[in-house]
Amino acid sequence: MSRCVGADAEDLTFEVFLDEQHEEQFVAGRLALLCKAAAKATMEFAFTYVDGRSWMIEPDHKETADELARLLGATSRQRPCGSVRQ
Repeated sequence: MSRCVGADAEDLTFEVFLDEQHEEQFVAGRLALLCKAAAKATMEFAFTYVDGRSWMIEPDHKETADELARLLGATSRQRPCGSVRQ
């Protein structure tokens, strides 16, 4: 895992996994944790990330995820609380 701050204070987090299965396990755990916090704060939430199948990037904004996915040949995903893999 590595992080950096880009233009306009966009926070990017990078994670690399052994394979797609490990990435999905991480995403499921991360989504559960973040959704629990969102429910406690009574707010809606969707986990946005760039899916590289064995790596991912977590930006702050959906637009950033869309652009990174386009540039890297990956998939931009947004998973709301209670979702299954989209």
